[in-house]
Amino acid sequence: MKIVQLDVASADSVEAASKITQAMIPDGLDVLISNAGISKGLEPVLSLSDDLYLEHFVVNTLGPIGLVRASHSLLDKKATKGVLAVTSIVGSVGMVMPEFTSGYGLSRAGLNYSFRRLQQELSPEGYSVARAHPGLVASDMRQAFYEGLEPEIRKQVSLIAPDESASAIVQNVLQELKNQEL
Repeated sequence: MKIVQLDVASADSVEAASKITQAMIPDGLDVLISNAGISKGLEPVLSLSDDLYLEHFVVNTLGPIGLVRASHSLLDKKATKGVLAVTSIVGSVGMVMPEFTSGYGLSRAGLNYSFRRLQQELSPEGYSVARAHPGLVASDMRQAFYEGLEPEIRKQVSLIAPDESASAIVQNVLQELKNQEL
């Protein structure tokens, strides 16, 4: 396994990581998984600052789009051409969570929309594009969120281990991407 560090909030960082990755795997990339995410400021819609909304949007929406853009030529070299965005049910416009997730929810709704569009735009090129809600994972970000919930809500919610979530994504979502290629 090789790790390439990048900051999805920086186009320069994404581009530099793309160049490093192209040198490391010149034959191409089978599947790109975008797992960037921040959640800050658990405040009502009108209370969250514009700066926090923008920070969420840059990392959670524009970051994954830039990552796909920078990886497009590497993905084109393989027949698999799989793209997966790890997103959240909080970004659903069909339901609103009982706690304040204004910046995070808005930015994940943007990610969900953009990856649905990418699915339409890239599928004629042989791409499989998917989005996955990993569940309430006991990550640093989610743990802080969980601890901030009202005790009544916390009783109804349980966090899952990161490795359990990752295994489910591999077994269910990545396998589905593979099946779409047939």
